[in-house]
Amino acid sequence: MVGGRLNLTNIALENIDDVEAQILQHMSSPVERAVHQDQGLDFYVCTHGQRDCRCLDLGKPVVSALQDEIARRRLKETLPPINVFECGHVGQHALAANVLLYPHGEWFGLLKPENVPDFLQQVLSVPSRPRKAEEAPLVPEHWRGRMGLSRDEQMSLFQSHVA
Repeated sequence: MVGGRLNLTNIALENIDDVEAQILQHMSSPVERAVHQDQGLDFYVCTHGQRDCRCLDLGKPVVSALQDEIARRRLKETLPPINVFECGHVGQHALAANVLLYPHGEWFGLLKPENVPDFLQQVLSVPSRPRKAEEAPLVPEHWRGRMGLSRDEQMSLFQSHVA
């Protein structure tokens, strides 16, 4: 069984061969333990402004709101860790602010800073693990999809649980 978490830092064109080697090594290594609650949560918010200014203009305030709400709830003082990262282009600029949630594998859109407290509460209410194909979408009003499912599977999941 392969998988598990791989943290990559300092990715650049100058070291892309080393990054590729790390990924290939990780993919061929056995998992030491399953992904579960002690791995925490990572929020990746698209703040890419070169392809479309909406991601930057709408993403940055959501990053700040997530960081502020995590601090207000003192979630940085507890384990497992909760992290907020800015990321590059994830597509669908019209749905900005876009957020990817790991390890759940959920994608969200149309988030605004005022949505963050409820959004975070809903995310924290479920175990921190990859979502199974049949599990209801998290935060349905902002749900864009789930990693590992085809477009048709995602539409069917949404329709069966939300619509």
